[in-house]
Amino acid sequence: KWKTLLRFPQVWCFIMVRFFGDPIGYFFWAWLPSYLVSEKGFSFEEMGQSVWIPYVIQMSGMIVGGYFTGQLIQRGMSPILARKWGITIPLILFPIALFSVSASSMSIVILTTSCATFGLGVWGANYNAAVMDSVPQRVVGTVAGLAGTAGVISSVLVTWFTGYAADHQAYLSVFLLNIVLISLSIGAPWILLRRPINEAQELT
Repeated sequence: KWKTLLRFPQVWCFIMVRFFGDPIGYFFWAWLPSYLVSEKGFSFEEMGQSVWIPYVIQMSGMIVGGYFTGQLIQRGMSPILARKWGITIPLILFPIALFSVSASSMSIVILTTSCATFGLGVWGANYNAAVMDSVPQRVVGTVAGLAGTAGVISSVLVTWFTGYAADHQAYLSVFLLNIVLISLSIGAPWILLRRPINEAQELT
């Protein structure tokens, strides 16, 4: 039951990861084309020619992120610690997207935003793996559903802010908010995720 699962810090960890992290995904998936056209001056043709690149880079981040933590586990690191390091990688990559705000070159804008989407891919792959490494198989769907619901709720609020910022040509504040959100999302596993839930002892 939910009230049983919510007693565990591991479950709250994943709720917080999605609560803080999901709005970033919605920004890049829904607002990046608008950002390129309205803020960076791309024509619709230029946007159509290049907007797919950050999304392909994000997919590559998912593959690289899984491979990276898989190698750490093969070398003896515990799965949970390996996933934590994988989830932390975006903290290095997300600030690079700030350079897109002042960049005038289309290639620089795409390159810097792609660094952020690559980090988002690494984050997503290792979040999903961390859930499966940390909670019993029979409650993975429930925990993922609770976390996903938290992510949608926060995304509604942040999307409203993004729209307001877009109307006032204040995309810099959105990128700064993304850095704060990804930092909080990354911090949750380091604080709350210490070990897997022991089904035999704790869920009976």
